[in-house]
Formats: sequence, structure tokens, C-alpha cells
Amino acid sequence: MAEHIKKAIAVIDQEAEESRDANIKQIAQVLIEAVSLRDDIALSYLQGSQKISGAFAKVREAARKTGGAVSDEDAYKIMFEHLGMQGLRVRTKLVVVEDERPAQAKPARLNLADFLS
Repeated sequence: MAEHIKKAIAVIDQEAEESRDANIKQIAQVLIEAVSLRDDIALSYLQGSQKISGAFAKVREAARKTGGAVSDEDAYKIMFEHLGMQGLRVRTKLVVVEDERPAQAKPARLNLADFLS
């Protein structure tokens, strides 16, 4: 593994460990995947002075402008650009699963004699 990649991963890990925000920790995992792709991507990340928390703040700002929602793909695009990692994007794949159905209750047994007495 190239030296820039190792250093970028270490920097990302450190910020994730220092943060209590679960979003920052999740973003850090995606960033580690991104910098692991190529040495030049890792170098771009290292040359930038921005933090993950700052990039996430940009996403929150964009969400406020659009009424509170930004797709995952757009969110990561905003973060990559803010962190100086141009030309990257994240594709999300939706997986449809069936809800577990509750066990159906057995029909009550009715006795006509109970109603007639």
C-alpha cells in the first residue's frame, strides 16, 4: 500500500475516533474506501485542509436549502468536493426486503349456545 494511502487512512481514522458523531464515523469508512482506490486520491485528501466534520456541515447546509433532504449520492458528492477529492461519487443500492409477517391469530371458535343463554 502506498505511503499516501496509509497516511490518509491514519488521518481519517484519527478524526473518526475523536468524534462522537455516528455520521462522521460512517463517512470516515467511505472515505477510507475512497483513498484506498488510488494514491493520487489519497494525496488530494492529504493536501486539503478540510475536516470530515466541515464536509458534513456542508451537507447539512445543502439539506437546509432543499427543505431538509439530500440524497446519499449528492451528500457524498458535496463532501468529496469539499475535501478536494474531485471526480468521485458513491452509488447506493437499494435492497428491497419483505417485512416479517406477524403470526396470524387463530380464529376464535364460537359456540352458538354461548350466545343463546
